[in-house]
Amino acid sequence: MTAGPRPDCSNAISVPSAETTRASTPADRSRPVGIFISPVHVGAVLLWCALLPIGPPRGGELIGAPADGRRSPHRLRAATRRAPLSSAAGAPGPATAPGRSRYGPGARTTRRRTPAGHARPATTTHEGTRTLRSDLTTCGTPVGERYGDRLFNGAEDGELARLTALAQAFDPATRHRLDAVGIRPGWRCMDVGAGPGSVTGWLAERTGDGGEVLAVDRDTRFLEPLRQRGVGVLRADLLDPATDPGLFDLIHARFVVMHIRERGQLLRRLASWLRPGGLLVVGDNADLGTPGSPHERYRTTMAALWLALEQAIGTDVDHGRRLPAALAAAGLVDIGAAVDIPPIGPGTPMSRFWRLTLAQARPLVVATGLADHADVDAVEAYLEAPDTWDLSLGLVTAWGRRPRAE
Repeated sequence: MTAGPRPDCSNAISVPSAETTRASTPADRSRPVGIFISPVHVGAVLLWCALLPIGPPRGGELIGAPADGRRSPHRLRAATRRAPLSSAAGAPGPATAPGRSRYGPGARTTRRRTPAGHARPATTTHEGTRTLRSDLTTCGTPVGERYGDRLFNGAEDGELARLTALAQAFDPATRHRLDAVGIRPGWRCMDVGAGPGSVTGWLAERTGDGGEVLAVDRDTRFLEPLRQRGVGVLRADLLDPATDPGLFDLIHARFVVMHIRERGQLLRRLASWLRPGGLLVVGDNADLGTPGSPHERYRTTMAALWLALEQAIGTDVDHGRRLPAALAAAGLVDIGAAVDIPPIGPGTPMSRFWRLTLAQARPLVVATGLADHADVDAVEAYLEAPDTWDLSLGLVTAWGRRPRAE
């Protein structure tokens, strides 16, 4: 282990050199004089050195930030190492690639940049230097926690209403995209992370009596009613090597892969369950709306939400931008993509979804230090204000086909 830099203690006590110190008498002028350093002096030097600050103050410091509190472009230097995010099994999970995250730090060092249009408020002041929190590794959640473990757990009050609002906002676009790729009667389909089951039920109607639809989720409490319609319901973790649902003509996943740290692994597994010529259709988020919002507190609070989700459960809020390349990396061909952005405003499904989401995630949002309770309150009011018309997340739907057998 390499020791860190030590403070310069050369000026603590001035000790003459044996090469230059000579006896003062003529007879002894050519003989070096012995040097005596008192143990008291040594102890004083060591104590003085130990009390000097060796690194930045706890929490990191924003190097070069002016004392008047104005924003500085300089990067944050972390005082402590971050614990790597890990999978549910306890093994280290793949962190977001360097340079990929817009809002969060990298895997080893905390180097945050303020997104365009987002203010980054300070949480403490230390002798005129703005400092930010460094305890954002988990935002108060266990390292390796996954979507639904605690945050967005199905047992929470309002979780079904939250998922239903999201479905109401995006189901029309999803149905349009699935129709466009050519879903046919008689197909065998799997809906991954089916949530409230709205897309699953629609797939069952499209495939008809000769088809088969399987809904898969880690929590199937909202999917059980679909069994009465002949839909298969499987409670499983698709990252578990023991899970093998068979082969499908179509596999669909919406707002699922972005919340999984092992995104590449999951996409490869999904691709392996396609029949030759089968289609994988994946929809994920791209933050296309909030950075350009005219409402400052809305921009700031949503940036805090993205950071909180990244740190707490590993969410990649912009994974939709990388979906086409990710599908190609999984071995698929005939890649395509489309984008849909529903508005927010009074009475819209997206406004209802965000109010319910902030209600659950508020403690984590505030813990980032980017927004406080007053900011969240202001955003909740803005979402339902009579004159509000704004945008938030965009759904990037990408698709690819497994090559046909030669």
